[in-house]
Amino acid sequence: MLRFQRSVEIFWKLLKDYLCANEGFVCESLKACIKMAFKVRLVDEVFRRVVERVELDFPESPAEK
Repeated sequence: MLRFQRSVEIFWKLLKDYLCANEGFVCESLKACIKMAFKVRLVDEVFRRVVERVELDFPESPAEK
């Protein structure tokens, strides 16, 4: 479980940095970053389903505390 949470944290930070550098968007939460990633078509429908499942299993990520 800890590895998964750490992986999500690393992914979020990478996504946050990418969106800031390439899209000029500053996001303060994992959810905001993911929503923007969809808006700029960085991720697709399959990923959206994975995110929804993760949100059900882990409603509050460490980064959003």
